[in-house]
Amino acid sequence: MDKLKILIVSGCLAEQNKSKGNIPYSLLYHQVLKKDAERLYNISMDFDVVRYERFNPCMDRITESFYDRKPDIILFQVRGNHYLKTIKFFISYQSRKGAKKKYGMNILQIRESLYEKYMPYRKKVKKKSIPQNPTASPRSKIYITLRKITFSLYHSINYLIGLLIGNEKKAYKNYLLLVKKVINLAETNETPILFLGVTSRPINTFGEFISKRLNNRMRRYITSRNLKYIDIFGVKTDNGTYKFDSNISYSLNSYGHQEIAEKLLPHLVDIKI
Repeated sequence: MDKLKILIVSGCLAEQNKSKGNIPYSLLYHQVLKKDAERLYNISMDFDVVRYERFNPCMDRITESFYDRKPDIILFQVRGNHYLKTIKFFISYQSRKGAKKKYGMNILQIRESLYEKYMPYRKKVKKKSIPQNPTASPRSKIYITLRKITFSLYHSINYLIGLLIGNEKKAYKNYLLLVKKVINLAETNETPILFLGVTSRPINTFGEFISKRLNNRMRRYITSRNLKYIDIFGVKTDNGTYKFDSNISYSLNSYGHQEIAEKLLPHLVDIKI
């Protein structure tokens, strides 16, 4: 059986079983890929994952892992989550894990993004006991709906201000610099590289708009370098199945991961052959 070592540079998508817990490890796209490659092409795929949350500090980790693992292929995911965070104007962050919540104005034309220097603030979620009657009252349904509307409106305004002050332009420049460095690493070492595109952001219309712009710009740049860009943008699979989790609306479900595996497999096999 032929072997193929793949270095995945990714956000939470490649480790969604850990980060979101809404999908088992066996249904992640790289595990579906592994099974299909063995079954259909008699190729054994071995994956190493370098997870990146921020743009600036991650290149050293990518380089170290590359020379340590010596992969046959690099698979780089263009992720929209951190990109969206760096575009926001008003943000909450913490200087270290467990530290107090702080607020700041994110103006990339003046200084580095606060999210590149510090951690996004993550509220500790306490486990709640399950109520005796899980059916929500009409009043609580109205409250939940109003919270969703307020949440979406706040983020939309935050994104809009970020766009108006030029944060998107600077954020894209920083992201493109990382992509160029990864391409240079691959080309210098004569290692094939594939790019996995941006996932949709159906939780917010403005976030979806910015994510689509990022996806289109990265696709144009990467294909201009004669490299493969696997476009997975959209809320439905090619056969019309909704591919996001109903409870975590920005996380792919098993159909979304299955679609990624199906789109990646022929490209990976062509490289191997």
